[in-house]
Amino acid sequence: MMKNVKQAWAWGALAVAGVVAAALVCGALPGAHADELDQTVSSSEQISAEKTVLDVGHADLGPKVVDGRWGVYVRDDSGAEPVWRRAEDVVFRVKDAAQLDVPSGEEYAQLGAQAGERWWVIPQTQNPDVVWLGWNTQDPAASSVMDRGATMTLGAASGPAVSAGGRMALFVQEGTFDAPRFLVPGVGVQTSQDVWVDVNMHVHANWAFSAAGIYALPVRFCAKTTDGSGTNGTQCASSTLRFAVGDSTPAQDAFGVQAASLADASTQSQPESKPEAHDTHVSRETSSSNITTFLIGGICAVFIVARLALAAVRARAMKKEEELARKEVEHA
Repeated sequence: MMKNVKQAWAWGALAVAGVVAAALVCGALPGAHADELDQTVSSSEQISAEKTVLDVGHADLGPKVVDGRWGVYVRDDSGAEPVWRRAEDVVFRVKDAAQLDVPSGEEYAQLGAQAGERWWVIPQTQNPDVVWLGWNTQDPAASSVMDRGATMTLGAASGPAVSAGGRMALFVQEGTFDAPRFLVPGVGVQTSQDVWVDVNMHVHANWAFSAAGIYALPVRFCAKTTDGSGTNGTQCASSTLRFAVGDSTPAQDAFGVQAASLADASTQSQPESKPEAHDTHVSRETSSSNITTFLIGGICAVFIVARLALAAVRARAMKKEEELARKEVEHA
């Protein structure tokens, strides 16, 4: 009987260990990825004019000052040393390894998708098999004259994939079980969307695509300047983001795809008041949340509940076994 008591204890410990493991895997414990967004950007980092396809590793788009001129660049951090590239010289390949099933729930209605549909997702938290795209306002020359921050404007997606019915969405999640907050919805008629970015900020979000093919997205950064430089004291720079989604999509073809232009919005470069949580301000805390994919919350919730139920069953069994063992000892 004492052997059975020990077995009950072992099962109970295993169940509890399973709950802790699930919490670690699912990001329920704090600080799992808080350091992923900590980076130092140096003014000595190199600039490359080479056209490049990025399919793995870390990259950020953002405003950068080169030879006194503002431009939209991609800080390619996938190699041994970071390299800045003009945004128009980069194609982001989103491999089939990025495919995920759309979960059920009204919170994902702005994807405009049915539960179970397969979408390609550049996740908010890094997947080593997929390119990891974010944005930053950390270029030393730009941030030194940036007043509070910049507005990143993303226009409607276009390109062969969109012409064939493909959709693109951009959203963030502040925690594993929190509802997504859509910066660019995937449903309805897409229009330009403004996202406020504080100065010296590094942010990541979920870039989601409904179909394979080539997507082109116009992007612009505008910032009021502390030195009064730029038109009416505002510096703006525009470019195009290009995505080749799916392993079978020829990434080189994306370089020839043009995005629609954005109308001038220099007057929209700074919010009238401090951004609140409900608008398109994205904080560092939001971006560093432990969500790894937009469906992991549901999977982890089921797993943790099951583990908790198992722990309760094992605990009851253990208590019963202890009582029986105690009675045997008393009657021995």
